[in-house]
Amino acid sequence: APAAPPPAPAPASTPAAAASGAKKPSAATATSPRAKRAAMLRTRQASRSYSQATATAFAALAQLSNCYNKPGIYGALGTTCSLPIFGSDSVCSAAGFYSVPGSLWVQSQKGWGLQSVKLAPVSSTSSFKAGVALIFHAQEPAYAELVPLPGCEGCLVDMEYLSMADAAIEAARWALPDCATAMMADNAAAAAQMIKELCSVYVTGHGGGAGLAQVVAYKLKSMPYRIETSYLFNAPKVGDEKFAAAMAGALSGAAPQPGPVINVVTGRGSEWPTYPTYKPYKAWAYEAYYPSNSSSSMTAFCAAGDATCGSSQARATVGEKPNACSHALAPGGDLCGFSVQQCYLGWPAAEAGNED
Repeated sequence: APAAPPPAPAPASTPAAAASGAKKPSAATATSPRAKRAAMLRTRQASRSYSQATATAFAALAQLSNCYNKPGIYGALGTTCSLPIFGSDSVCSAAGFYSVPGSLWVQSQKGWGLQSVKLAPVSSTSSFKAGVALIFHAQEPAYAELVPLPGCEGCLVDMEYLSMADAAIEAARWALPDCATAMMADNAAAAAQMIKELCSVYVTGHGGGAGLAQVVAYKLKSMPYRIETSYLFNAPKVGDEKFAAAMAGALSGAAPQPGPVINVVTGRGSEWPTYPTYKPYKAWAYEAYYPSNSSSSMTAFCAAGDATCGSSQARATVGEKPNACSHALAPGGDLCGFSVQQCYLGWPAAEAGNED
């Protein structure tokens, strides 16, 4: 088993740290009527951030993570996320953004992979915010041990996910936005504005990659990168109740917090937020629920664990992993699908077959 991560250094007292909203997360459980109303309001605000077109584009990016660093990934990403060509949109330009040519960076390690690419709005009228997308792929860990998460008081996360997250952040440092200017700002207000303009990051992935993205998002939030509205697919639980509460507070999408981070689940994949089934793992974030692969729109948007969520009604079977691949928004309905043409010849995700 991987060694437990070393203790985190004491947080620096800088204007940028203050501007990022970094503070000790509350471990209190929202049980009072006032807290419940506040949670409902946050969920309603988060639902306004959801865009099916953008989620569909991110699902295509998550599918491309299966190619790791195969030679076709550069062409596949470029054609999947190109600007409109002869008036025809790519899946990404239809959502208002495209991948900046030449910006793809790929890292592949034992157990996990990362693709980093710069995204930009297709026009000045697009609401999409320029930033760096981190696309994760990871093998499912053994869920053997929960360990303390540095910088999050009382929080426990899966040991293997934390180890992978530390390695992924270290490997991707040069590919992340340059926030040095924000770190040197004279005051918190100036730092906040610079972080908003210069330090935007998106995270995505499916199954184990979505689990890894959760831990990375929390750690980047305090560095002080700004996590923009991001979409995960069939994401499992990765930590305990205190970590879930800290994540919900730090990446809720409610002003002035960044985010939200949304777990988009469908069909049997809706069981993923309930996996692993044993305590003390706890689901977090918001869920956009699609009942089946043939669903054309979501039927519920709710806070993780809410009884009205489709995932709360599709409980995972003890000892059995849910299907992380099947998804209504994925090209071909399969997040794990890829083909020789896609990974070696650079065909776009939307045109690739589903040959595992």
